[in-house]
Amino acid sequence: MNNNTGKIEKQKILENTAAENRQAASMNRKKTMPDRRRQRNRIYLILTALAVLALAILALVLIDSSADTRYQEYMQKARDSYTSGDYDGALLNLRRAQEYDPDNEETLMLMA
Repeated sequence: MNNNTGKIEKQKILENTAAENRQAASMNRKKTMPDRRRQRNRIYLILTALAVLALAILALVLIDSSADTRYQEYMQKARDSYTSGDYDGALLNLRRAQEYDPDNEETLMLMA
């Protein structure tokens, strides 16, 4: 009987140890899950910020190239107007070109 009692006690100890291990593993999972979510949310936030930054840079580049294109168009119109003798039209187009590049020396010289 004593042998059976010892076996039963060992089995209970093993069962309790296994139950404690399962409980500890469950607690560890509960602790790490929010950490994983926080880390994943940080990564999403960083990626979103980078995407917004990339779009803003792209928009600035497109706006700048659009302004340069508009400047070139008005300068060409001014040259065409001047060549055809329409000096008022040339001056008007030079003023419009100056709106897109106010510090351009060529525009300022032609308007003088």
